[in-house]
Amino acid sequence: MAIISNGTTVASGGSVRGSGSNLTGISSPTGNNAIGTYVLGKGDTGTRNYGQTEGGNTITPTTNDASYTVQGSWSYTGTWKCMGYKTNANNGKARSSLWVRIS
Repeated sequence: MAIISNGTTVASGGSVRGSGSNLTGISSPTGNNAIGTYVLGKGDTGTRNYGQTEGGNTITPTTNDASYTVQGSWSYTGTWKCMGYKTNANNGKARSSLWVRIS
């Protein structure tokens, strides 16, 4: 691996380590609909594998087995990536997954 700054290799080989304690100007996601936020939820009626995407308007917050859907008005926007596996099988398994908003 090489680290290149303005076209010049400043480090190569080995690994890069650091605590990140001096990073500034990098904001963390805030709110329940910001890019980079996560939700445990069920999506549309199809099966989703890791990395597949779905529109936020189809995702509803739920428990891990989708036996209880969070009540209330939820309106997610943008595109969300499935971080696991989910299906809408009626056998109570894998009906929900963790999702991250990517755009």
